[in-house]
Amino acid sequence: MAGKRIALFAGQADESYQSRFITGFLGSAFKSGYDVCIFSMYLKYQDTPEREQGESNIFSLMSPDRFDAAVILKDSIQTENAAKELELRLKENFDKPVLVIENDSEFFPSIFTESYSSVFALVTHLIRDHNFKDIAFLSGKKHHKHSIERLNAYRDAMTAAGLEVKEDRIIHGDFWYRSGEMCADELLSFGKKLPDAVACANDQMAIGLCKAFSERGIKVPDDIAVVGYDSTYEGRTSPRPITSAMIPAEKFGKYAFTYLFGLINGKNDTEPFVAAPELVIGESCGCKSNICYRTNVPLRGEWGTDISEERYSSIFNTIDENLLSQNTLEDYLSTVYSYVYQITGAKEFHLCLSGEWKGMGLGVHIRNKGYSQKMLHAIRYYDEDRKNNIVSTDNLFDTAEMLPELYDSREKNTAYFFTPLFFEDECFGYASVSYGDALRSYDDTYRRWIGSVSRGLEFLRREINMQQLQEQLDRLRSSKFSVSDRAYENLNQEEKSQYHLVTKILDENLLDYYFQPIVSAVDGSVYAYEALMRSRTDSKVPPLNIIKYAAMQD
Repeated sequence: MAGKRIALFAGQADESYQSRFITGFLGSAFKSGYDVCIFSMYLKYQDTPEREQGESNIFSLMSPDRFDAAVILKDSIQTENAAKELELRLKENFDKPVLVIENDSEFFPSIFTESYSSVFALVTHLIRDHNFKDIAFLSGKKHHKHSIERLNAYRDAMTAAGLEVKEDRIIHGDFWYRSGEMCADELLSFGKKLPDAVACANDQMAIGLCKAFSERGIKVPDDIAVVGYDSTYEGRTSPRPITSAMIPAEKFGKYAFTYLFGLINGKNDTEPFVAAPELVIGESCGCKSNICYRTNVPLRGEWGTDISEERYSSIFNTIDENLLSQNTLEDYLSTVYSYVYQITGAKEFHLCLSGEWKGMGLGVHIRNKGYSQKMLHAIRYYDEDRKNNIVSTDNLFDTAEMLPELYDSREKNTAYFFTPLFFEDECFGYASVSYGDALRSYDDTYRRWIGSVSRGLEFLRREINMQQLQEQLDRLRSSKFSVSDRAYENLNQEEKSQYHLVTKILDENLLDYYFQPIVSAVDGSVYAYEALMRSRTDSKVPPLNIIKYAAMQD
C-alpha cells in the first residue's frame, strides 16, 4: 500500500455539522501523514426504498484491505438499516480500528460531542437575563442520547435557579421542523396559558415552532421567547435570528482523529472531549441581536461571479439541457467533461461507471447492490495537469482499487470524496472529487451538479434502450416481410391470382357489407344482425381467403 489511509462514512457530507467535522478531522489526519477517503450519501435519509438503495450503495465500495482505520458518522446516516449493515460489514471484513461518531455501536467504540453545558447555558440565559420562570422544553427523540443529555441540562438549569420543572412543559419531538407545529398545538391545547419561553433541542425544531406560532398570530419574541441549539445557517438568518449555541464540530473532528490515532497505536487513554459553550445570541429570546445577519451581507472572496464564470448557479447554465440532448455514451461523457470546471475548487474529478455500461444492450439494468468487478474510468480530470485528462469508454480497472489515483505518490496528503451515481435504484457507478490538501468537504453546488449528471445518465440509459428497441422492431418487421415473401412463393398460380385480386380489393376499397337480420324461432322477433362481406369484383373471392391474403400483406 502506497501510504496510510482512513475511510470515513457519512450522510450528507456538505451539511454544516458533517462539513465542519470533516474539516477538523482532515487537518489532524494530514498532519499525521494519512490520506482520507470519504464515502458519502447526498442526504441523511431518503423518502423511498429505491432511493435508499441508490444512495447507500456507495458504502459497499470501500475495500477493507486498503485502509488502516475507519470512522462512521453514524448519526448522519439515518437511511433505514444502512448504518447497521455498514457496521456488520466492517465487523466481518475489517480487522482495523473503527470509531463511531454521535451514536452507540454494538461492535465499536463511540464518542459524542457534549451538549449539556451549552443547553444549560441557554436555559440559564432565559432565566437570568430575561427573568423568565415558566420555561417549556421541546426535546428530540425520547431515547436518543442527545435528547436525554439536553433534557437533563434543561432540568438541572431550572433546578439550579430554584424553578419548578413541570412535566407537562416537556414535549418530545423528532429533531425535525414539524415537531415545532406539534409543540405549538400542545402548548395551546385546552386553553392553556403559554409559557414565557420554549427551549428547543435543535434549531430546526425552533424554526418550526416559530413558524407555527406566527401562523397562529403569536409573535416571537414579543409574546413568547424561543431558543434552539446547534446554530444553523437557517436559524441565524431567520426573521428573528434564533438564539442558539454552536456545536463544536470542527474541534470534535480534530478530537476524533486523536482518539482514532490512539486506537491505531493500541492506546485507549484519550481524555474526554470538552469544549466551552459558544452561545450565539440572536433575537428570538428577546435580546437585540449582536449578529446582524439581515444587513451584514458577506463579501465574495474573489471578483468572479457565478454569471461571469458561467458556474452551475448561473442563470445561463445549460448543463441539464445539453446532457439530455446526447444519445450516445461517448457524446454524453464529453459533455460532462466540458462542465467539470463548474466544480469550484476541485483539483481532481473522476467519473467511474459500472462495467454494464460498456456495450449496454436492450433491457440491461445496472446492478443496485454493490458494483461490478470492473469499473469504467470514463472521466479523469486534473485541474493543474490537463494533459493527462481522459474521456474514455475503454479504460477499465478493478473495482477493488476504488480509484487507481489513490495509490499515486504525492507530496501532500489528500482527501477523496466518493459519492454515488444513481437514479432511484439504478446504480450507475460513482464519482470521486478531490480538493487536494484543502481542509473542506464538497458543497451543495457539487451535490446539485452531480445530481444533474445522474439524471442525465438515466435519460441516456432509457434513450439507448429505446434506440435498441426500435432496432429490434425494425428487424422484426423486416423478418415478418421476408416470411410473407416466402409464403407468397409457395402459392400456386390460382392462389397468386386471388392474392393480387385481394390487393386490388383492399387498395380500391371494393368491399360491400350487408346486414342480415337473425330471427328468433320462438316468437319471430329480430334479436341480432350478421354482417356479410362481399367484393365488387367480377371474380368473387371467399371472405376467408380475403382475410388470409390480407394478413400476408400486413
